[in-house]
Amino acid sequence: MTERRIAGMLGICRKAGKMKVGTELTLNAVRARKDFPLVLIAADASENTNKKIRNCCEYYGIPHETLPLTADRLGNCVGKKGCVAAVGIEDGAFASAILKLMKGQGDCDI
Repeated sequence: MTERRIAGMLGICRKAGKMKVGTELTLNAVRARKDFPLVLIAADASENTNKKIRNCCEYYGIPHETLPLTADRLGNCVGKKGCVAAVGIEDGAFASAILKLMKGQGDCDI
């Protein structure tokens, strides 16, 4: 149930235009602006991709979390046909709502 709610919130965020989709777009956005609210990594992202994203986020002080969704499911949630290993959330309200859902705190404030 929680995964479904997270997937729904990710879809809404994408439709609102508050998301960078894909590893390289996300990393470029993190490097370009240091106030990026949240980066999410797919549960089955490769070790190399995971390390690259985490190192970049830690360097710039950007919060990052691993989703309970696979790359295939994440791609499906955000409207892409293939796998998506990472997404960057550009809006603080969406970021806090997704984090609440990931921590199982029930309803979100959006």
